[in-house]
Amino acid sequence: PPAYVIVAEYDPLRDDGLGYAKRLEAEGVPVTLRHYRDMMHGFFGLPNIADAANRAIADVGEAVRQLVRNQTGGQ
Repeated sequence: PPAYVIVAEYDPLRDDGLGYAKRLEAEGVPVTLRHYRDMMHGFFGLPNIADAANRAIADVGEAVRQLVRNQTGGQ
């Protein structure tokens, strides 16, 4: 299945996330990589505090909607 990978610039796991996305892509997996350059680890859990968290949550929601549309033929 396609992968959606989120990484934050100031995260000790950033390089692992970038490498994971690259490896998946090399194996032929469709990958969407979102790199939030001004964020730290855990920012996704800070909606209504960090604007980037709100954007990331909205982006994930849209990605899921698109996946469901694609799987159901747009219904």
